[in-house]
Amino acid sequence: MLNQTFNPRALLRIVSDDDIRKHKLGTDKTSVMNSVTSISYEVSQDDFSFKKISKKVLNGKIVYSTKDTNEYFAIKKLNYVIKRLYQVKQNSRNETLKQFIDIINDGSDYQIIRADIRDFFGEVRRKDIISKIKKDSFLGSLMIKKLNNLDLYLSKENCQGLPRGLSISSTLSELYLRNFDQTLRTDPNVYFYSRYVDDIIIVCLDNVEKVEELLKKSLAIIGLSENEKYQVIKNIYEPEAFDYLGVRFNFSNKGIIRQLSSKKLKTIKTRIISAIVDFRKNRDSQLLLDRINFLAGNYKLFTNTESNNLRVGIYYNNQFINDYTQLSDLNTFLRKSLTAKKGSLAKITKVIPQEIIDECMKISFFKGYINKNIVKFSSNRLSIIVRCWKHGK
Repeated sequence: MLNQTFNPRALLRIVSDDDIRKHKLGTDKTSVMNSVTSISYEVSQDDFSFKKISKKVLNGKIVYSTKDTNEYFAIKKLNYVIKRLYQVKQNSRNETLKQFIDIINDGSDYQIIRADIRDFFGEVRRKDIISKIKKDSFLGSLMIKKLNNLDLYLSKENCQGLPRGLSISSTLSELYLRNFDQTLRTDPNVYFYSRYVDDIIIVCLDNVEKVEELLKKSLAIIGLSENEKYQVIKNIYEPEAFDYLGVRFNFSNKGIIRQLSSKKLKTIKTRIISAIVDFRKNRDSQLLLDRINFLAGNYKLFTNTESNNLRVGIYYNNQFINDYTQLSDLNTFLRKSLTAKKGSLAKITKVIPQEIIDECMKISFFKGYINKNIVKFSSNRLSIIVRCWKHGK
């Protein structure tokens, strides 16, 4: 039976190594347990409430977070319990892409609907999903109280829908869209359906217009709608293209070319520039070198929730592309950025030691991808490396 209390041992199960570091819970088992016991006591009090959730605007969206240790673990435990009770599991990005690519490569005349949900978290009816959870009676009284407290705080802060940035929002949104997903997935005109957060892909053998109608109607029923990225591909052998989950799909009668999406390409280029610009502030040559290696390489994420260490990076995040010209283009972009002779960038690059520029120019996005090069950084070093990109994706 799932333990829905905040007792120390139950709470300790959801504490990650990253939590220990960020919230300074201790340096050994005893000190960590003492910290968790203190948290357990505080969040179990009858008068506990959420007061220190902050918000800021990032990329035009309000994002919520809390640095308060007690509130952070109250939300994390609540999210953990709801996720387990309802068996909420988000689709794997890589598995979704693999299935989609396998299907469209089998030679059949498919029709494709590519859609995004407009203002995904902001338009979810928070009151409806909370009412459903209460009605189902799976949550114990203590967890219901925490959920009510969180909802009350968000209402006072005029939060529309679900709060972006809080871990519980992803779980609640998946639960909110469960019936919607089932409706589309089981429709007889749908051959393949998948949703990754707000990105939807549907493959039909025929009657794509009926599926379009069902999609829009089903979204409207739950107060959602599709945004301007909506596309329908009626013939995959005619020139057409769209971005999906970081991959650009280019259709033609010669086959399907898969490249980095325009957004992903822009992100990498922006990060190259940001790394160079940040050198002006820190004058740290090794940090610049590490950042370029980070962008052009691959590395392991060490977690205590994965049986195998997760590998991410230029190859592992983009393993489904079959056209590599953009990787060579990134090499050219890096070299031109490091040797800029005009503009504001030139003022920065001229103070970078020539030996560091030479080392950076030896780094290859193409080789990092093809050879699956692994670069090794400690968790502390990684946090320093990504610091200048923390407001981007």
